[in-house]
Amino acid sequence: MNQEERHRELLRNLLAEYSPLESDKEALVITQQAEDMDSIQATENRNLAVERLRFNARRRQEIKLALRRLEANEYGLCIDCEEPIAMKRIQAVPWAERCVICQEAHEREAAHNPS
Repeated sequence: MNQEERHRELLRNLLAEYSPLESDKEALVITQQAEDMDSIQATENRNLAVERLRFNARRRQEIKLALRRLEANEYGLCIDCEEPIAMKRIQAVPWAERCVICQEAHEREAAHNPS
């Protein structure tokens, strides 16, 4: 198995890992609670499930984009400077689309210009 195939397999496994869990879907169901504390707990559980679903959806999108870059022979290249992304970064964050320097600049920009 070559490196490209290993990356593809890893990304596909990660995509499955970030799929919605039934428990998250079930936590979204709104039911009538007899006790105020039960209602508060149910609301908190729903909020956590929504946040988990949002996070997982963002991560799945990042992984899908990484798979597209892999198919286009652009995987491992920074989308900003077009230089290779360090292998240590790819190993740590397989869906990374930017090198460390460009990612830091992107995060500083986002912090200064929140949307």
